[in-house]
Amino acid sequence: MAYALGHAIEHKKGLTNMLRKQEAGFSLLEVLIAMLILSIGLLGIAGLQIKGQQYNQSSYLRTQATFLAYDIMDRMRVNILEAGTGNYAPTTWPSSYVDCDAGTCTPAELADYDLIKWEEQVQDNLLRASVQVSWNSTLSEYTIIIQWQSLTESGTQDVQEWKFQP
Repeated sequence: MAYALGHAIEHKKGLTNMLRKQEAGFSLLEVLIAMLILSIGLLGIAGLQIKGQQYNQSSYLRTQATFLAYDIMDRMRVNILEAGTGNYAPTTWPSSYVDCDAGTCTPAELADYDLIKWEEQVQDNLLRASVQVSWNSTLSEYTIIIQWQSLTESGTQDVQEWKFQP
């Protein structure tokens, strides 16, 4: 009986060792599947990172447009005589100006100078930008519209509009 018990214990140890040898390590197929899952996850994270950067840049451009709109509104506040009569919304955009930084100029010349310099700033800070300033004499109100190339969708334009009463 002692022999049978000893033989059963040795047989059990042998089966345990054999099972351990079969379960030790990973198979090549398991490693490949794990690598595939990991690479798909990393591609997803990279895609999210790219989209996040695009939205961040789009937000930056929208902030720039807001700063630029407030810039022209501040210029109008400084030159209230011309702004109050709608001269910051010309029917034709001025093509030349007197350099008001170099010397003195009239309020009308300052309005032309402000519009040209402001449009230059808009073009320098936004992609393929266009501006429109219109005057509603009934409400004594300006409408300022800035458009620029969107970064989130190809071929689309982002548009922002502000109302301003001098």
